[in-house]
Parts: sequence; structure tokens; C-alpha cells
Amino acid sequence: MTRVNAVIDDFEPADAMGRQRQEIAREFAVDIDRYNQLIDASKQRINTALAASATSLTTFCGVGPITAAMIIGQSGNIDRFKSKHHFASYNATAPVEASSGSKVRHRLNQRGNRQLNWALHVVAISQLRHDNIGRAYFDRKVAEGKTSKEAIRALNAGPLTSSTDTSWPTPATRAECSGGPGRTKQERL
Repeated sequence: MTRVNAVIDDFEPADAMGRQRQEIAREFAVDIDRYNQLIDASKQRINTALAASATSLTTFCGVGPITAAMIIGQSGNIDRFKSKHHFASYNATAPVEASSGSKVRHRLNQRGNRQLNWALHVVAISQLRHDNIGRAYFDRKVAEGKTSKEAIRALNAGPLTSSTDTSWPTPATRAECSGGPGRTKQERL
């Protein structure tokens, strides 16, 4: 925040209103610094909790510490689900049949744990940004005639489940994510 403070200090107010704006800007800079410290402390607590849980979620492409903590916090002990189908039903990635007559269709499941569903969606979208198994699965579904939304929905249904079904890709690892359009923290600065 020293750059921000230097800019604020270099500002020469011409009147009382300018001085008031300068004071408000200083208060905002202090608040931003305090919030950044709180975010850093929160991230440290999350990383410590993930290390204590000995999870392998963060090794998957698209799963960072925040998303992993959300998945663990929302799903609890994964052993409580009898199969990947029960887990899919719990996280709302299992389709709901909406057939009429001879037309067999499935629609998006609006039930289940929506926060967990959102976290899995973030993982799927992150995998699409890199050249990995998840992207290849998406491209294959689009080539089969599915819309991009349907292909993403299919990818949502299985990026983190154990892949006994050969149509689902095995989860892409962090090593497969390298070289994609994402930037490291150093590159953003």
C-alpha cells in the first residue's frame, strides 16, 4: 500500500473539499490494507486445515485451496456416499428425467447442495481453460452434438469422482494445467 499512500500524499488539495477527499482516500487505503491482512490470515487458516485433512483435491487441475475447502466443507466425509451416483444426487449433478411421451429428455437438477454444485462448476470451467483431459472430454461431447452448456454439465458431473465409468475423464492433475492461459501471482503483479 506504500504506492497508494505515496500517491495520496503527493496530492495537493486546493480547498477544504480536496483535503476531505484526501482524508477519505487515506481511510480507504487503511481499510484495504486491513482487509488484505484478514484475507491473508484466512487463506493461511484454510491452507493449514487442508494440510491437516490430507486431501488430494488440490492436486487436481482447477481445484485451489478455497475450492477444495468448499468441497470438503460441503460434502463432509465422502465415505458416507454409497456410490458416485449418490454423490451426484447430493451435489445436484445427477440429471432429472423430464420425458413426455416418446421423447426422452433430462433437465438440470435444481435440488441438492447448490454450493457444492457451484464449486464443482468452478472446477469444470477452470479445466476448460487448459489443454487437458477435461478439455478433451468437453470437445468430444460438443463433437457428439451436445451444446456447450450440455457438455459443461456433463463435465460437472464427474471431474472429481473416481472414474470407473470410462466415458468420464479421470481428473486432470496440476501438471496438466501448466501452460494454459492462467497466470501465476508473480505474473499478475
